[in-house]
Amino acid sequence: MSEKDIWKRAKKLLEILGNETRIEILRLLSQKQCYVSEISRELDVGQQAILRHLKLLSEFNFLESFEEQIEDENRGRGRKRKYYTLSEDFPFKKFLIDFSEEHFSIQLQDDQNLKEFSDSQDSLLESWPGLKFYERELAQINNIRNPVEKLKYVVDLMDRLRDEYDKHQIAIQYISKLLTKLDKLKEDIKSNI
Repeated sequence: MSEKDIWKRAKKLLEILGNETRIEILRLLSQKQCYVSEISRELDVGQQAILRHLKLLSEFNFLESFEEQIEDENRGRGRKRKYYTLSEDFPFKKFLIDFSEEHFSIQLQDDQNLKEFSDSQDSLLESWPGLKFYERELAQINNIRNPVEKLKYVVDLMDRLRDEYDKHQIAIQYISKLLTKLDKLKEDIKSNI
C-alpha cells in the first residue's frame, strides 16, 4: 500500500470515527454481539440510521455479521436475526495520533507494525531499568489478597506513574523545542552554503 493510499485510508478512518453514533455502536459491540433493533433500542437511534452506520462500519472491516441459527421446530416463527460483532480481521489494530505544538502525525499500525512496536517496546524495557521496575510492581498486584490493600497499592502505583509521565512530558517538550531550534539552524546554515 502506497503512502498516498495509507493517508486516504487514514482520512476515511477519521471520518468514520468522527461520528458519535458510530463510536457508540463500536463501544456497544465491544461488549456484546447485537442485532439491529437491539442496537437501535440501546442507542435510541432509528433502525434505518443504524443500518447505514453498520453498512459503513462493515465496509471498512470494523464489523462482521452472521445470522442466528434457527432450529427446525422454530423455523416458522419470524425472520432470522442478523447479529453484528467487532471484526477480528480489522486491518489496523492500532491507530496512533501524535500531536504537539510542533508536530502532528498519524500512524496506522497493521500486524507487522504491531510486531515492530512490540519489539521496540521490549528493547525499551531492556534499556530503561526504571520501566522494568514498574512492570515488576504491576505484577505484584495479583499477590495482594486484601482488596483494601490492593486498592491502596494500585492508587499509589498510579500516582508514581503519573509523576513519571509528567516528568517525561516536560523532557519531551524540551527536546522538541531543541529539535525545532536545530532544524532552523540547519536550514540557516544550508541557505548560506
